[in-house]
Amino acid sequence: MNGVSPSREKVSPEAPYFFVTASGAQAIRKFQYSGQDNSLLYKYILSPLAQYFVDNWTPRTVAPNTITVLGLVLMFLSYAIQYCFAPTMVATPETPGWIHLFHGIAMLIYQTLDNMDGKQARRTSSSSPVGQLVDHGCDSINSMFGSAGWILGMALIPSDDKLVSWMVVFIPLAIFFSTTMEEYFTGSLRLPAFNGPNEGLLGGALLSFSAWYLGPHTWQQRQAWTANLFSWYHPKGLRLLELLFLVGAPVFLLEIVRTNVRLCQQYGTRRVLQVFSPFLCLASCTLVIGFIDCDVFLRVPRTLLHLICALFVEMTTHLMFSHMTKQPYYGFRWTLLPLLFLTTAVGTGKMQASASTDLFLFAYAAAAITWTVTKIAVVLHEFCYILQIWCFDITTPRITSDTKQS
Repeated sequence: MNGVSPSREKVSPEAPYFFVTASGAQAIRKFQYSGQDNSLLYKYILSPLAQYFVDNWTPRTVAPNTITVLGLVLMFLSYAIQYCFAPTMVATPETPGWIHLFHGIAMLIYQTLDNMDGKQARRTSSSSPVGQLVDHGCDSINSMFGSAGWILGMALIPSDDKLVSWMVVFIPLAIFFSTTMEEYFTGSLRLPAFNGPNEGLLGGALLSFSAWYLGPHTWQQRQAWTANLFSWYHPKGLRLLELLFLVGAPVFLLEIVRTNVRLCQQYGTRRVLQVFSPFLCLASCTLVIGFIDCDVFLRVPRTLLHLICALFVEMTTHLMFSHMTKQPYYGFRWTLLPLLFLTTAVGTGKMQASASTDLFLFAYAAAAITWTVTKIAVVLHEFCYILQIWCFDITTPRITSDTKQS
């Protein structure tokens, strides 16, 4: 069931919506979620665990969206704690180890709650596009929280390890965006046998636990047995974190490539590139700025991270919005224009002053966050109005003028 009563079909399509069109409102009422998770970890461990907590510990009056947001709040708390102890995202001997333990526990709890929300929605017959949008938005934000914790957990110095730090941030985002794009085109969310929400989050939690137990600088130790094979890279061989990337990154990158190739074959390269281009722009511009202005990751790493998060959440939630409303998704995102301007200015040497760059990034991040939060709030309000439901309440009927007329 999708939780939409017959009376909701009578809501006038001419209602004054800002983002949703009349045809989009009709599509929202007819939307049905379709998905499949092929992970063995999910099938035999994570899903039964989430079902147990839903059946035995979760009251029927709790809204699924409340469960979703609760997990995100816990991850935000972990991020805030890390921000207090390591504002520059650089682990020092004074950085307490328990923050890595807390981050790992928070990730596992978030993963469990993320699996519980859908089961609670089916249990209470309250599944709706609102829940899909909330769940997707929280997952996209959490991708950034996770990456920030991993950078700290591996004792990376963003200003020195620019490429590795960039990969820690953008590989999870690329996986997430590719999966969302596939759902946009095919109408179904298909997760492979090895995927980010299951194995990825578990691996990230284990990484945080290792940083707590062994210390984050363990990942910086060079492995002497790799010196002969990788002497061209470094005379002392690879660091442990580089070995991790050498083994793990190809697995996820291969899945990203396979997804995009499959979509190009089915829907055309031009159409797929049009949808994928905003993410390519975000990733490439960030990489260019980081390599030209090397100290930007040292001066304002979290400002840049917040900017990336806001821009990514905006484009992914809009892609999901377009999927549910059947409205077109345009590759041109005006929110990326300042980033293109900054990249051009830094690349041509017209913005060399560090203070100017930092001020621009701060203002840009603040504006992007404000716009993204406002946009999501308005879209959720419109979805709730169209479906005549509440976002965080599944027990109180929503009384509107349309309900009274029906």
